[in-house]
Amino acid sequence: MDTLKDLINVVNKKAIKRVEVMGNSTNYSSKMRELYDGIAEGKFETDHDAAQALYDGDENDANYKKLKYRLEKRLINTAFFIDLNKPGYTDEAKANISCYRNMMAAYILNRLGIRKTGAKIAQKTLNQAIRFEFSNISYRMCTYLRNYYGTIVGDLKKMDHYHERSMYYFQIAYYENIAEGNLSKLVALSYRSDVDKTSLEKMAINFLEETQEVINEYTSNTLLRLYHLIRSIRYQLVNDYRNLLIASNDAIQYFSSKAAYRTLASFCLWKLLCCIQLKKYEEAEKAIAFMNSFIDKGSINYFSALEYQTLLYFHSKKFQKVYEIIASTANDKRLLREMPGSIREHWLLYEAYANLFVKMGKIDSSLSKYQLKRFKLSRFLNEVPIYSMEKRRANIPVLIIQILFMLQQKKFSQVVDRMDALNAYCYRYLRKDETFRSNVFIKMLLQIPKANFHREAVVRKTKQLRERLDNVPLEVARQSSEIEIIPYEDLWEYVLEMLSHRFHYV
Repeated sequence: MDTLKDLINVVNKKAIKRVEVMGNSTNYSSKMRELYDGIAEGKFETDHDAAQALYDGDENDANYKKLKYRLEKRLINTAFFIDLNKPGYTDEAKANISCYRNMMAAYILNRLGIRKTGAKIAQKTLNQAIRFEFSNISYRMCTYLRNYYGTIVGDLKKMDHYHERSMYYFQIAYYENIAEGNLSKLVALSYRSDVDKTSLEKMAINFLEETQEVINEYTSNTLLRLYHLIRSIRYQLVNDYRNLLIASNDAIQYFSSKAAYRTLASFCLWKLLCCIQLKKYEEAEKAIAFMNSFIDKGSINYFSALEYQTLLYFHSKKFQKVYEIIASTANDKRLLREMPGSIREHWLLYEAYANLFVKMGKIDSSLSKYQLKRFKLSRFLNEVPIYSMEKRRANIPVLIIQILFMLQQKKFSQVVDRMDALNAYCYRYLRKDETFRSNVFIKMLLQIPKANFHREAVVRKTKQLRERLDNVPLEVARQSSEIEIIPYEDLWEYVLEMLSHRFHYV
């Protein structure tokens, strides 16, 4: 009862009349509601759209800027009142958010002079943080209780106890911080095209050795998670899918017993990637089924798993399943709005390939209750973003799909027109080992006009190139996974199907 009395007394003394959060229709304007709903429902994509609709002005309109600021402030307040009992939160996520809320409540109460109640909340938070191994929160709550029992209560025994515990958790948090910094550095450097991946791998090995030494001394799930992430990134940097699969399986085995689903999802996605690249399709199917047992629809992990599932069916030639996934997603407007931009960029390519296979008769769209919108190559090329220099290799499947559609539509003159640009791209960007297969495949495409679009002539002209492709199969080629949406060996067979036994002179 004393705790309740203290809390009620604080509320009454501070004369809190209302809590400014979304969801309480009595304390915000209709304009704010319109702005909120417009963004949530996808009606307002930009500030200009919203300002035009609400004030018949632009994003610099003073009234709009004031409304936007008030909504932002209210949404931040609302974050403290999110219902954690709703689906979508793991036990670990609930505990983490609850600990941070209670930790801040303890600090606020201490600031207001309600120190005894603050200490009770701090103790409760510490117990929960220790249970879930939140070392940083454990450290902060131990220092809180050390100061409380030392300077307020004068209990030397308890003060010493919490001081020792604070130093222990400080050490763990310190080493976790180092490992997290190492991980961030690896990821940041991996985005740069001017950094040698082999040197990055050596850096990752050094980070692993540092982290392993700490793990031998301190028990921490966070440290183990960071260790496994650095280990996996080490192999991903050089596209070593065989060792990456081993690393992913080791991590999955450990974290499955911890029910750490967010962590599990990361390693499951790596496993999916490896299984696709190594043609372990049955194992990939099992990994997808396992992920679907704990990920939530609409989450980032859901979309990533959906993307890999689509790639799996492309690679295993289950094109009807590809169409079902892509068409059902395309007809779910809410899901499309929630899809992250990076995945949306890839999704446009998957839709293009699905449409191509419909035209080639490899997919029967009438078997699905969902239908894709009518495909136009020009619209597709306008929608696909221009990749930066660091992502230029992602242009490879875009360039290839253009050629495939032109071949399928028998637009041979357009194919010839594109070949000079394709040849220049190949010479400029595809001379490294990690793009070897793309280099060979594009050179095969370049032979088609030279053989005047005659199937047998193309086969003869590309015989040696095809052998070079076969000598470096996908499962041993250390290239980026996003390049081959469909293995080039299979894609080449589809190219040959589009060619006839007649010569076409352009």
